[in-house]
Amino acid sequence: RFSLGDRTGNPPSWRPIVMFVLVGVAGFALGQRFSSESVVNRAAPVSMLNVMREIGRPLTTEPAANQPRYRLSFDRQQQLWTVDADRDNDGIYESSQRFTSAGDIR
Repeated sequence: RFSLGDRTGNPPSWRPIVMFVLVGVAGFALGQRFSSESVVNRAAPVSMLNVMREIGRPLTTEPAANQPRYRLSFDRQQQLWTVDADRDNDGIYESSQRFTSAGDIR
């Protein structure tokens, strides 16, 4: 026969097991909810393209004696990388190379 307790008033032995199972299910459900929210809020993967988009302006090398200066930029609309070179350090970039975001030279 099934009873909720013995005649002495002691609680049944299955209550701790049921409580343990309920707490486990609740913990699992909360964990699933918060883990699915964190997937949506993850930042974009780190890549050169994402870093350049975040910076939003060209990167240039520091001037050095008898060394050319370079400038790297990314055009979002055309999806082009551009590397400009100032060979004589006069502040005018004389040459330019363009690359698609796939890496092809243009």
